[in-house]
Amino acid sequence: MKLVNTTLYHFRDGRRKNNNWVVGNKFSVDEDYRNYICSGIEPIDTNTPLINKKIEYYSMANDINFAFTKAEKMLELRRSEKYPELISRFNCMYFCDIESLEYWSHKLPDHYELYEVILNGEAFKSSTLLFPFASNNCTYEDFLKLCDDYWNPNMTEELNSYNEYLFQGSVFVSEKLDANKVRSRNNN
Repeated sequence: MKLVNTTLYHFRDGRRKNNNWVVGNKFSVDEDYRNYICSGIEPIDTNTPLINKKIEYYSMANDINFAFTKAEKMLELRRSEKYPELISRFNCMYFCDIESLEYWSHKLPDHYELYEVILNGEAFKSSTLLFPFASNNCTYEDFLKLCDDYWNPNMTEELNSYNEYLFQGSVFVSEKLDANKVRSRNNN
């Protein structure tokens, strides 16, 4: 989806130094950008024979230490094979909208800072509820179906409170918000 002067929100780890996050600053996120959430994860090569893809999947399948890595690898594999026009989770910056701000303000730790931004570029919208994180007892094929649900979401009203936007393009930092005020405002 194309975003033009669209206001969204970004939570970032305030312990990580980054000079981009200054009110009034403008910066770009492109296909060469690598977000820190996926920084240590190597995607599965789409040219790998199917048996090797399955071996890699099943080697991570029941190990709770690899649940997040498995999900990211499989989501990227499915995107690369079936939805290559969509933005990679490996090369994007994540944002949320006003409808999902309450969820993310409570989901992320207190040391995360909150910024209001204006975006111009390309985005993909899904729901964090569709992220296949906790699905450990799935076959390879069933897990790919869960990945399809993420990449081809049926955005019901229930899911809209858990939106996440994968974005590439121009980011203008318009305001730093007090995340604790957002949290407390939403507790009333």
